[in-house]
Amino acid sequence: MEGVRVWSANIGGGLRAKIGAIVVAARSKGVLAVAVQETHVWEGEEAGAAAEARALGWVLYHSGPVRKLSGAAGGGTTCQGVAWIVRADVAVSTAALIPGRVLRLRVAVEGGVQWLACVYAPAEVSKRKDFYGALRGMLAAEEWVVGDLNEVADAKLDRGKMWGRQAPLAEWLGGRVDVWRRLHPKKMAFTFTRLGGGACQDRLSRIDGVWVAAGKAEEVEECTIRTTAWVSDHACVEAVMCWKVRTGQEVKVEYQRPARVMMRGMSLEDKEKYRAKVKEGVSEGKGVFA
Repeated sequence: MEGVRVWSANIGGGLRAKIGAIVVAARSKGVLAVAVQETHVWEGEEAGAAAEARALGWVLYHSGPVRKLSGAAGGGTTCQGVAWIVRADVAVSTAALIPGRVLRLRVAVEGGVQWLACVYAPAEVSKRKDFYGALRGMLAAEEWVVGDLNEVADAKLDRGKMWGRQAPLAEWLGGRVDVWRRLHPKKMAFTFTRLGGGACQDRLSRIDGVWVAAGKAEEVEECTIRTTAWVSDHACVEAVMCWKVRTGQEVKVEYQRPARVMMRGMSLEDKEKYRAKVKEGVSEGKGVFA
């Protein structure tokens, strides 16, 4: 049985600008779904990002505050935002457990369902204990945790010498198993790199990953750290599960967004057709935001 590929990626903001590259890269590798953290969505960008994903045969599910362009009230915290980008032929549903921080994905598979929580933990140490306390009470017993946890499990193997203190991450996650470490018990590798002067010099750590209850860890065939096709200070984590998903009727994409260079030479008629196609996708609810 061919494994189901799931990616996790902190994109460092710019979801609207990066979603095309994310989908194209994921599709080329046979990925089922991408868990995205730190989306930084600006006012007016949600619908455009959803339409672009749909034009490529995928669906965007997003949860998080919208950054206001004018500084008007209601902008919220700028660095939050989580999303799932999923192949459009796969039957799924989502629920925002903690808006902007935790977005649950329900995937129908043979023999039942799988629950995956896309998690973006607070960067501030003072907020993490309360966050994980709340998260632990919301997760189902066999739910997968996928995302940027902003902490490491092993002080020696998972961080560079400039990083902060160690936290009881396994305990915070309800005794879940670190999938990558289970498959690579002695290997040192990092998912987050920030090079610079002062206090940020040579910050290296493995804070992104996939965690699951010990009884389900054997469902993972592979777990690797990949470079990304988009700009970010985080690497992408890929997990391959031995599932067989249920799919609906395959979506046939009749229209795909032309490259930006091509659009400059488009006729007025073609531009109007493109705008109509985007409007159609938005009005039919093909981009869903929790």
